[in-house]
Amino acid sequence: MTILCVQRCVVILAILLFPLLGFAQSTVKDALQFEKERNFEEAKKTYEKIIAGNNNDANAHVLLGKLLLHRFAEIEKATEHVEQAIALDEKNAEYHFFLSEVYTADFQEAGIFRKISLAGKIKNQLLLAVQYEPNNTDYQEGLMQYYVFAPGIMGGSYAKAREIADAIAKDDQYASVLAHAGIFSAEGNNQKAEEYFRKAIAMDPKDWRGYYRFGYHYYGKELYDQAIAEFKKYIEVAPDTADSYHSLGEAFLKAKRYDEAIEMFSKALTKDQWFAASVYRTAQCYEAKNNSEEALRAYQEYLKMESAGRRSETSKKKIEELARK
Repeated sequence: MTILCVQRCVVILAILLFPLLGFAQSTVKDALQFEKERNFEEAKKTYEKIIAGNNNDANAHVLLGKLLLHRFAEIEKATEHVEQAIALDEKNAEYHFFLSEVYTADFQEAGIFRKISLAGKIKNQLLLAVQYEPNNTDYQEGLMQYYVFAPGIMGGSYAKAREIADAIAKDDQYASVLAHAGIFSAEGNNQKAEEYFRKAIAMDPKDWRGYYRFGYHYYGKELYDQAIAEFKKYIEVAPDTADSYHSLGEAFLKAKRYDEAIEMFSKALTKDQWFAASVYRTAQCYEAKNNSEEALRAYQEYLKMESAGRRSETSKKKIEELARK
């Protein structure tokens, strides 16, 4: 073969391989862009192509797992991909923490015997996340929440929760005080809970977390007027977030102040047009007001935004019921 032929072969080979090389380098970026554009089917296909080309790409497995859980409610497949990611990168705290979320989603759908098994798995993943990133407050709070809300037979323990709340103080005193407030709230010690919520807010009146958690403390106790007052303060310190208006809307909804609730959900959607939870709550408001036409429209709009999950299934049933009226 002459030198000229070799050069031509090299050029042809480069032309053939260039698109493949470009694809391999850009697929994760492309998949994330599809997600941003809410083209979840294409994002899913893109992640699957990456994995087909390299099954050892732990990041692609986790990203696909998140997409499958959050957008398709495919818990079993999400579990497989995240577990595979951990097998490839077992000391990655983020992966362990997300796997605890996947197991939690599975827990909510499981029967009593599987719940016991899954509880142990959730706890183990949270422990591993904290082990590999001991100073990560999110992981610490996740484990603390497990100890607070899990029954004793599944490893729940207020004492262990308090140990974690104390440990959080080393890096974030404010978060530690809020953590203790949440523990008191879960125990039913409302006086101490309120004391600690107010203590946290006094430490940093501009931090939205205090008003948010204090508001939902009252919300959980069915003290909706107090919840409304805290959520209004939440809006004052975080006026550009959809969640602040949505939280106030939820309290108005529970207080049966439906028009005010609808107004807040509408404001939330001006801050984030894809804040689907506000569309779902709007449908509930109209249904409570016996406005079947607007309720139907809102449930249909929700399904356009979220095609999978419990609320999506409920929306489908509601649409069938309302369409018959």
